[in-house]
Amino acid sequence: MIETVDGLNMTNAKNTPRKLTILGSTGSIGTNTLDVVRQLGGRDDFEITALTGAGNIALLAEQAREFGAKLAVTKA
Repeated sequence: MIETVDGLNMTNAKNTPRKLTILGSTGSIGTNTLDVVRQLGGRDDFEITALTGAGNIALLAEQAREFGAKLAVTKA
């Protein structure tokens, strides 16, 4: 069965994970984006290549571990 969101096909032809970078993953839009990723298949269907966050380093680290992000970046 093909999953759709508002009529858009959310699968890819090769059955390989879609690569994503989430900017601001610790903010409200970023956390909601990661919730959508979880609902659409999580690590089986998406490869989170990088996450960024400004203030909540603990949450950024937790997200990086959960999604297997190759890179997590914060401000100095």
